[in-house]
Amino acid sequence: MQGDGVSGESGPSPEVRAAAFRHLAQRLRAQAAVFDLAATCVLAQASTEAFATAFRTSEAQEIAAHPDLAELNVQMDGYYDGTEG
Repeated sequence: MQGDGVSGESGPSPEVRAAAFRHLAQRLRAQAAVFDLAATCVLAQASTEAFATAFRTSEAQEIAAHPDLAELNVQMDGYYDGTEG
């Protein structure tokens, strides 16, 4: 029997202790992967919001730059607003 060097009691074998550390390391790697995925999602959300803002801005600029499209937009708004109620 192996002792702990102080009380003379036996503890877990080195193999069992090593296995426990490996199990803990695997759990920590899995948790780190979840946090990494969360960080990626935050960046993807920010990128998607920036894209949507840029798309809406360019769409509004294009409509404003073409009077015929602006007029069509006004007509469509009048048509659809007039049928509700």
